[in-house]
Amino acid sequence: TSRGSRVQRKAHIVKYEWTPKLRTWTITGTCRIGEGSITCFEISGDGAFLAYGASDCSIGIVDSRKLSPLLKILGAHEFPSTTLRFNTDRSLLVSCSADNSVRIVTVPEKFDDRGSTTLIIFVALLSLLLAVLTQLYFQGYLNPAVLSATTNDTHE
Repeated sequence: TSRGSRVQRKAHIVKYEWTPKLRTWTITGTCRIGEGSITCFEISGDGAFLAYGASDCSIGIVDSRKLSPLLKILGAHEFPSTTLRFNTDRSLLVSCSADNSVRIVTVPEKFDDRGSTTLIIFVALLSLLLAVLTQLYFQGYLNPAVLSATTNDTHE
C-alpha cells in the first residue's frame, strides 16, 4: 500500500495440525476475532478454552476444539488488555489492562450451544408450516381436485 493509507487488519485464531510423516503443518480451522489486533492470549490449563484480549478493548473466550466463540465482552477496559490468565480450574478469567484496571470474569461451567437452539427453532417453525399447509390441503384450499371442482361449479 502507499504511504498514508491504512490497511484494515483482521484478527484470527488459526489452528494447525502437525503431520510427522510429511513433516508439515496443516491449517485445520480458523476463527475470526475482530477488526483489530490481538493484544494478549491465554490457553486454559486443560486446553479447552482460548482467551484473547483485542485492541478494541474487548476480551473473549473461544472453544479450542471447534474454534467457536463462546463469550465476548465489549469494552472490558478503557485500554486494550495486556495480560490474561485462567485460574487452575478455569472458573475465572482475569484480565489486566494498561489503564490500571483488573477485570475478573466468571467463566460459565457450560456455554449455551447456539447451534442446537437455532436448529430446534428451525425444526419447530418447519413443523408449524407443515401443519398449516396440511390443514389447508385437507380443507380444500390446496387440494387440486377440490379446486378444479370448485372452479367448474362457478363457471356453470
